[in-house]
Amino acid sequence: GGGDATVKLWDASTHVKVATLKRHTGLVLCVAFSRDSSRVLSGGDDWKLIESSAQNAKLLHEWSDHSAAVRGCSYSADGRLLLSASTDSTVRVYDTTTRRPVCAFACHSRATCIQCCAVGPHAVVGDGSGQLYLLEPVFAATTTAPAAPALAPAPALPIS
Repeated sequence: GGGDATVKLWDASTHVKVATLKRHTGLVLCVAFSRDSSRVLSGGDDWKLIESSAQNAKLLHEWSDHSAAVRGCSYSADGRLLLSASTDSTVRVYDTTTRRPVCAFACHSRATCIQCCAVGPHAVVGDGSGQLYLLEPVFAATTTAPAAPALAPAPALPIS
């Protein structure tokens, strides 16, 4: 991602660009691949979170629920959830099958980065105040029951 509002996909073995995704209307601030590398997620200063196919560059879905720039994005280890962190001080969680929102978490300051654990049900979020948040409850709540569309903000758990 970058300043030209595109995400460029490259073949790592041949160093040849295979696709340019022109989905955002502003800076692309974060990019994440699904664990199997079949999907690519991007967020930008246009407040959008966008999922595309990494295989054929097809647009899969676009979310516009944030009210400020999306600075971080990540897939859960099992690929069932995707998460976005925004400077609107929220983290939003979506179901990758239904494309529906699962829940949202409030941070104390602008959420600036997010990363899901590669092997477990945890995610860590960083915000502009230097606080880190552990988001394991979102995985426990969504892996045993169908995703609920409610978005009542709940506080994340600060890491001491």
